Parts: sequence; structure tokens; C-alpha cells
Amino acid sequence: ALVQGGAVTPALLGASLLAGVSICLAAFSLLESLKRGSYSLAVIVVNLSFYVPVLLSWAFLGEQASLLQALGIALFTFVIVFINWKRGEGLGKGLGFALLSCLGNGLLNFAIKLHQHRAAEAGEGLFYLFAYGFAALCCAGLFLCLRRGGQRRPPLRGILPPALMIGACNGTCFLAMGLLAGLLPAAVQFPLVTCLSLLLSLCIGWLRYRERVTAKGLISLGCCLACIGLQVWSLL
Repeated sequence: ALVQGGAVTPALLGASLLAGVSICLAAFSLLESLKRGSYSLAVIVVNLSFYVPVLLSWAFLGEQASLLQALGIALFTFVIVFINWKRGEGLGKGLGFALLSCLGNGLLNFAIKLHQHRAAEAGEGLFYLFAYGFAALCCAGLFLCLRRGGQRRPPLRGILPPALMIGACNGTCFLAMGLLAGLLPAAVQFPLVTCLSLLLSLCIGWLRYRERVTAKGLISLGCCLACIGLQVWSLL
């Protein structure tokens, strides 16, 4: 059940606050990175965010990665760089914001894991409620700061559709991560979910948008399947 008990504890509030701030940081930093630098670089850096919860879960929650899981992570790291890197593109001015977005996404996933370890008795419903409440407060505060800083106010009609789509996708992913956090170790869960999302992107590009099937794409597809196989094998 999404709600189990309903006790509001310091552990619940701490994990929710970390998640809420991370949602705001990740979204804002990604948009700023895309405006200032290389799209390919931003995608590479942000997709490597799974390292953050894996390392933090090892350092603070005592989770260990097996050899198979480490091999899967290394293979998927190669895939991310291989499929997104474009020759001749420099680091660009958006690298700092891309790193911040990577950190934000990683901390969000670690907050989900932390909630499962320290405050799961409060139930998932309260965690999501407080997390998105804190995220809304952070985004509202950031919006007011940017307006006071003299930035032009964009029309609401231009913001609302993509904002709703991003929010719906983020919420779905957030819910799925929360449901999996209590079932899988971080070294499996976060690389596996990121790998599946990359695999889905490849397939949608080929099937829906009729993108050309290239050797690079096929190699990436094979490596993604191998990575998934290693992570699943490590659980058997």
C-alpha cells in the first residue's frame, strides 16, 4: 500500500526535503545547461547520475556491489558516452549546470533509497506528498528570485504544456523508483532503470520517428541488453 501508518517523523521530513530540493535543482540545472552548452554533453553527464545513489548507498547504507553489477555499470557507462558523444564538441559553458543536474537527479534517487531504509513506516504517500510540496516551494522561490533579478517573464501558455509533461513523466519515474527501492540494491536498480530508459528511447526513435538504424545504435542496443542481463544475473 502507498500509505502504511502515516507517522510524520524527522527521517521522513529529511528524506522528503532532500528529494524536493533535488527535483528543483535537477530540472533548473538541466534547462540552464541546455541553453548554455552542448546537448550531447548534458545528456551524457545527466545520465551518469546513477553513480550518485550507488556510491552514497555504499557509503551510508552499507550496500555492496557484486562483480557482475560492477561490470554492468561499467558497460552501461560506455554505452552512455558512446551513443551520445559527438566528435568535435567541446565541453561548452553548460558543463557546471549539467553536473548540478546530475547531482540533483542522483540525490533524488538516493533520497528515495534513504526513505526506504529510514522512514518506510511512514508510507510512500506521505513521502511523495512532502517531497513534491518541498519541490513546489523551491521552484516558486527560484521563480521569484529570477523575476527580481530582471529576467524576462515567459508567457504561461508556452511554459504550461512542457511543464505538465515533464511533471507527469517525473512523477511516474519517481513512483516507480520508490516501489523498486525496497526490492533491489542501488547497484542494480538505478543503472537498470536508466538502461531501460535509454533502450526505450532507441526503440521509439526507430519505430515511431523512423530514425535510421545505424551501427552505433545497434552496438548500443546490444550493450544495453548485455548490461540488463548482467544486472538480472547478479540477482539470481
